[in-house]
Amino acid sequence: MVRWLILISCVWLAGCATNPHSVPVNRVSLLSAQEVFGHEVPIPEASDAAILTLTPAIEAWIDRKTENYPSASGRLRRLLEGMIEDGLLNLVYEDNSTLTAREVFESKQGNCLAFSNLFVAMARYADLNASFQMVDIPPSFTSEGDLVLLNNHINVVVQGVRISPNFVKEHVVDFNSSNFNGNYPARKVTDQYAYALYFSNRGVEALRDSDYEAAWGFFRAAIRTDGRNADHWVNLGYLLAVMKRDDLSIQAYQQALNLQANNKSALVNLVWLHKRRGDEAAMRFYQAQVDYYLNHNPYYLLELAQQAYQRGDNDAAMAALNRAISLKNDEHQLYFMRALVWLREGDMAAVRQDLDMARSYALNEQQVKRYNTKLAAL
Repeated sequence: MVRWLILISCVWLAGCATNPHSVPVNRVSLLSAQEVFGHEVPIPEASDAAILTLTPAIEAWIDRKTENYPSASGRLRRLLEGMIEDGLLNLVYEDNSTLTAREVFESKQGNCLAFSNLFVAMARYADLNASFQMVDIPPSFTSEGDLVLLNNHINVVVQGVRISPNFVKEHVVDFNSSNFNGNYPARKVTDQYAYALYFSNRGVEALRDSDYEAAWGFFRAAIRTDGRNADHWVNLGYLLAVMKRDDLSIQAYQQALNLQANNKSALVNLVWLHKRRGDEAAMRFYQAQVDYYLNHNPYYLLELAQQAYQRGDNDAAMAALNRAISLKNDEHQLYFMRALVWLREGDMAAVRQDLDMARSYALNEQQVKRYNTKLAAL
């Protein structure tokens, strides 16, 4: 997972109230190590040479696995088969191991971004059209100490693979897709976007080790690599808040909002920060926006429905699910959860209808089989 130091995430919605609490952003001071630490701090270089470059030994491994396979589909198949044969698709998953392609190959461990670094580099060496792809999974709404983390997932999409004389398709290669099963939107992203994620992840790992200077350097590298991504500014803002530099932290969150006016991560962090500062008016302003976006997030509503179901409140669960489905009517998890509520109510016709809807929006054969089994049992 790609780890962001943000407190919550919601669905994107257009429109934002005029903000009477916005502040001007002094980017020079905000991005100055002298301002933050009183001395210079090294900033890692943003280079694909460090992140995606393969060693001669890895290139020789790819050559052996894909030789005599002139077609893209054959090279992709042999590359994946070779990785299975040598254990590279059974890596030790380490959430806090954001590694380069070379490091993943040699250590056989890493997180989804590390694996994606490796596969993109290997696929391109094998003359395949490989790109990074972000999957916008919802937050889990769980705490880690005083942090609540958003998990964004990244994988690899290989384009232009011909599987028949008249049919070319995309292939998604994913390290740990079993960790989520929702119908979440995905989008291809640039290498620069992925490099910035690499630095941002490294910054989170350094912050967890209380190495604030290293964290600042990595977050600065992320911003220098892709300063248009508001989430990197949120991470910088959180680091500054941890360091009790509230003035600069607010500016970093404001810069995130300047880039994305409804960035829920920045909004929630501003609620927390203004509460700490005792600014009730600002806290209430940002909390009202957070509440609005939460109530328009189908996955947050699913969480509310699950909580209501567990405490036996069928009416509350049904109300939350009906609203969630009105917001996102192609998510199989919502229909399955509503089928559970109908089952408790004893409405078997509604149970069958919602299980059938869940099956129709299932994303893979395993999920379809799961729903078929439940429907057969009825």
